[in-house]
Amino acid sequence: MAFFQADFFSQALNRSVRCGVLLPTDQSAYQERKEQEPLPTLYLLHGMTGSQSGWYGTESLWEISRNYRMAIVLPNGENSFYCNSSLTGNRYGDFIGEELVAFTRSSFPLSDKREETFIGGLSMGGFGAIVNGLRNPDTFGYITAFSSALIKRLILRSDEEEGLDYFTRAQYQSMFGLAAIDDFEGSDCDYEALAEKLAASGKEKPKIYMDCGTEDVSLYQANADFKDRLLSLGYEVTWDSRSGGHDGKFWSESFCKAAAYLPVEKLELAPDSPSAARLTRMNAAMTRKMTE
Repeated sequence: MAFFQADFFSQALNRSVRCGVLLPTDQSAYQERKEQEPLPTLYLLHGMTGSQSGWYGTESLWEISRNYRMAIVLPNGENSFYCNSSLTGNRYGDFIGEELVAFTRSSFPLSDKREETFIGGLSMGGFGAIVNGLRNPDTFGYITAFSSALIKRLILRSDEEEGLDYFTRAQYQSMFGLAAIDDFEGSDCDYEALAEKLAASGKEKPKIYMDCGTEDVSLYQANADFKDRLLSLGYEVTWDSRSGGHDGKFWSESFCKAAAYLPVEKLELAPDSPSAARLTRMNAAMTRKMTE
């Protein structure tokens, strides 16, 4: 395994940005050594108040990257919902859906095939994965969205229902570039409108894995309803409704389920390779070194 922190200048954000990149490099450890082909890639988006560094100590991501021979790119989206905003000038949608993909493909041995390029995320990152996957169907063949913050109703009714708002009305307008809050309806941030627009276009639609814990009371119904809407529009959706809340325990299981869902082959350790326990210790040591 190898881990990189890449710094580059983003034209979409007009500043220097950093992303993390996990690369599976030890192909000699597996029974069927793969030729040095470009790697399938998952662009993984963090949740609200998080950053790309929050992923670094997540051991299951190291295991998934290694065992499935899949690169994982970890960008920082701040609290942007990964959308463009004409009010702030931050074009996070363009950054995630176009610029980051172009930069990482030119810098690392990543596949440029649609069917080997995936976007995923949890909570706010699930929102961003859905929106940017639907906006860029020629780039992303698969979307994996965990406990997605599908809060369209709350955005449109912000300030009207006490205790249900994540942000103020002014913050929503700023993040999504809305002159008025009602402008969210039908915008490039409206996941329902994007799903309908893509379905009507006749373009090939990304395949979607969605899950949400039944105890995630503020988001479960919105996720279930959007799943039903996607199915009615002809999308291929795998929906996993299971017990759990809005927390790391649930998402750790989600990572493993999504990896098994994606079209990547799980590799087996070769008998003459270092043991699985030794590889795990090596990865844990690398994780500790990064987070010190």
